[in-house]
Amino acid sequence: MQKLRKDNYFVRVSPDILIPGGSYKWKSKFTRWLYVCLLLDYNINIQNDWDREIKVNYTRFMKLFRTSKKTLHAAVNDLIANGLLKKTSKQNRFKLIADKDIICSEKSKKAFVPIYNNFFVNLLNAKPTPRQLLVYYYLIYNNRYFKPKSDFIRTKDTQSSIVIGIHSRSEEVKVAIEGLITLGLLSRDEDAIIYVSGQKVDYDNEAMTNDNCDKFENDKEILSKEEDTESQVITTNESIAISKEDVHFDDMEECRREMRKCERDLNFNYSNFNEEEIREKKEYLSKLSDELYRLWQDN
Repeated sequence: MQKLRKDNYFVRVSPDILIPGGSYKWKSKFTRWLYVCLLLDYNINIQNDWDREIKVNYTRFMKLFRTSKKTLHAAVNDLIANGLLKKTSKQNRFKLIADKDIICSEKSKKAFVPIYNNFFVNLLNAKPTPRQLLVYYYLIYNNRYFKPKSDFIRTKDTQSSIVIGIHSRSEEVKVAIEGLITLGLLSRDEDAIIYVSGQKVDYDNEAMTNDNCDKFENDKEILSKEEDTESQVITTNESIAISKEDVHFDDMEECRREMRKCERDLNFNYSNFNEEEIREKKEYLSKLSDELYRLWQDN
């Protein structure tokens, strides 16, 4: 996926592909997002009806999704089995299949989810889990927030409605929502009302920079337990300039509980912190994430 495209470049994706409960039954949690990447790269082939083969760049997608080649092979096979990729006689060469009524029509009568290339690439570089991606784009689609704006809109969804909408568990959705709040894409008020931000690239959002894009963990499946790798924000009123050795918890639940508590404090008191305090909190957040991952590995 190229990063140097115009910010308003997007593709239309069928909600059946993205939102659980439709005609597609994905075996891999990465399948729908791999398809989105391929569609962003090769949308021009479909729009111009070019009969061209495409290649799956496994190395690039391994870095973007922080997963193994084996897992991506499973996602490719998933797409083949569901008719969205077609094998050719050449190795790692496919034909990309999409609904032209959605892709090519300016006023498609079919439902679709718009996904903006530069925003999506930035979001992947921020290391979201597949469930965070799913929750975010479910809210974008369900609330028809299709314009690439950075404004927050009040949604009609609650945590419970999202659980039903994406066929997930309450605790998993809760953690995903908290992670998206950390990334600056969701917010909640005192009444637990959820607000969602549009797909406009915010180049000043430190939580969604690509500084860590190339830090690939040697083909490890670090996302196999999504709820244990969510990023949260720590927010204490004391100084957070501490070393990595100072971040230590005896169990994962204790670590997650502290992260959730501090993240809520930051969301409701963000304006009370200066830039230096926010930077320190984000550094501490990174250390907490590392600690959570260490605890998961030890289990």
